[in-house]
Amino acid sequence: MRIRRERIAIPSLTKRLEGYRILHISDIHFNQSVRKNKLLWEELHGNEADLILITGDFITHDRYIESLCQYLEGSKAEDGIYGILGNHDYYYRTLWQHFRHSFLGRDYFPNDWKKLVSYLNGLGITMLVNQHVSVTSSKGAEIYIEGTDDPVLGNPAIADTTPDYQSSELRILMSHSPDILYSDEIRKKKFDLLLSGHTHGGQIRIPGIGALLTGTEHASRKEAYGMYKTMTGLNVNVSAGIGYSLLPIRINCPAEIIKIELASAHS
Repeated sequence: MRIRRERIAIPSLTKRLEGYRILHISDIHFNQSVRKNKLLWEELHGNEADLILITGDFITHDRYIESLCQYLEGSKAEDGIYGILGNHDYYYRTLWQHFRHSFLGRDYFPNDWKKLVSYLNGLGITMLVNQHVSVTSSKGAEIYIEGTDDPVLGNPAIADTTPDYQSSELRILMSHSPDILYSDEIRKKKFDLLLSGHTHGGQIRIPGIGALLTGTEHASRKEAYGMYKTMTGLNVNVSAGIGYSLLPIRINCPAEIIKIELASAHS
């Protein structure tokens, strides 16, 4: 596992947000092996970030909800921790069940996502399911954070423009999948930063090609991993994630935590 560091230049960034630190974590898929990931828990408990944002797939099976929360307890950031749901927070499938579903059309095995949301909120991790919040940073800057529902099994929607959106100095959108880039919903507002996961970076990346499989309907190989900017100027970060959903294999695509630092275009 590695820490990926990114510095994002935002032309409209105010001085109060110069050097602002965001810890982006995605696709924990908590299980017996993930609990041994000391670096993950050290970063969550270290209080070095101003803001922690977790972009879905906390679990693979809901039997791990209580154990996950034991490890997440004590996580802290100056301006709070916010999360969204991913597709695996809604359902569970083994590799065999995945193939059976693909070829025979069997149903998903539901996870207790409402219990997950309740437990995480109880820890102080604010879950945003088609919701938004306005956060006042420790330096007095107004930050707008919006989280959509999962695009695979949920009903993602972006809210209409609100007064707190208009007055904010930084606008962040969280969507579990980068497929949100291809939705009509995203055109409702102009965000400074989109954070996503879901793709696991492909888990297997081929030099010169990228992700072998993206796990998305629309996102290209280039859009399935890393930090990039769209033609509209939106900064996008897609995480390779922490855990696995099916095969426990990573080639040229290590698990990662992303540390993002914000800067003005002229700094």
